[in-house]
Amino acid sequence: MPFDLNTAFDNAIAQSATDIFLRSGGLPRMRVRGEVTPISTEVVTEAEMDAVMLRLLGHPKNAKKYED
Repeated sequence: MPFDLNTAFDNAIAQSATDIFLRSGGLPRMRVRGEVTPISTEVVTEAEMDAVMLRLLGHPKNAKKYED
């Protein structure tokens, strides 16, 4: 099942998470009461991470502000 940002946010809110951690090739995780736990057992693909970044930043040119 592909990674869904809305579902991740819904899970985080339901569990009172303070942070969500996403990384291409890694499991999506959230911090709940100081503990970092997986949101799912499926890794976030590079394509899924690109889609998340585009959604959050609004336009690919905005990503240049955050590149290393």
